[in-house]
Amino acid sequence: MCVGCAGPTNPFGSKVWINSEFKKIPSESETRELANVSAQVKSFPQTKLYHTPYDLIVQITDEAGVPKDFRYQVVYNGDVLENWWKTEKIVFDDHNPHIVNIVFKNLSLLAERENDIKILYYRSAAALPVVYSLAPPKCSMDEILKIDSLGPFEHSAPLAKNEIEQIAIDNNVNPTLIAALIAQESSFDPKAISWAKAVGLTQVTPIANKEIIGEKAQWPVDNRINEMNYMQIKARIFMNKINAQTDWRLDKAKSLEGGILFIKKLKNYWSQKSSVRLLKSVFKQNIPWTDIILASYNSGAYRVKKSIKRNRKQWLQDHELKEAKKYVRNIRSYCYAFSDLERVEPPYNSKNKIVKK
Repeated sequence: MCVGCAGPTNPFGSKVWINSEFKKIPSESETRELANVSAQVKSFPQTKLYHTPYDLIVQITDEAGVPKDFRYQVVYNGDVLENWWKTEKIVFDDHNPHIVNIVFKNLSLLAERENDIKILYYRSAAALPVVYSLAPPKCSMDEILKIDSLGPFEHSAPLAKNEIEQIAIDNNVNPTLIAALIAQESSFDPKAISWAKAVGLTQVTPIANKEIIGEKAQWPVDNRINEMNYMQIKARIFMNKINAQTDWRLDKAKSLEGGILFIKKLKNYWSQKSSVRLLKSVFKQNIPWTDIILASYNSGAYRVKKSIKRNRKQWLQDHELKEAKKYVRNIRSYCYAFSDLERVEPPYNSKNKIVKK
């Protein structure tokens, strides 16, 4: 048996034994056999979240009844984790012997890391495990989903949910993705300014600004922003000497519209024949349009194209796109959390009995 002691390098605890000898994950043929097993595993939420620590509840349902001595394993990036000091709770339902919940409190997934997470449920020591894989957060640029909640920004966002929805829908872009982009770019601060002189809710850069103004010539542009350094710009915005009347990027609605316009320009770039030819040669029919456009918004379309040419399907692992990878995953995470795809109460309450810890 190969056992190593790992420190706080994974999200499931600071003291973890990594054991390379464990029951193998079933093959495809064995998985088909398991399809007849009356047990299933699911999670709440249904996906990984990157933008915030969260409680992950893994629910096991077994029609034959969940044994009190059932076994489960967490497989993280191919290694089974055997906690000798468990941080999760196992909660049996007093009224339903067919259900058990495993609760991982305050789970924190780093967006820059690979987080391949599988939960294996063993009804008995001799049984093959039922395997559940935690999926990445769902988010599509073109799917129109209404905003259920803005989470921690709900009461501080300068634009109401319905305002963001209306502008996004008018431009045929997913409202939850646009809200997620704002959360990631500026944390809903309409006066946000970056060291790269990106300004406003959607953090439009000077380069993007030139492209947008080509279509919005009537919008005001404060050219002092190009001449000043970060601290000078920040001070003048704070003193209201640079404001929504002098530069459109500080106008909340225009910033939102301008950010969407730049996304459309990126979509047009990637819809050119040469770009589509490259993408089809790499991804065939499963082109990750949303990820490519978000990465382009963050790091530039030219850099993204170079990474796709160099690394093919592993393009987002390119060292030049290190920040873009975190950016894309965080936006996907916000997008899913803001949407109404899943709104359920935790599947256990204080009346349930905790039998293990």
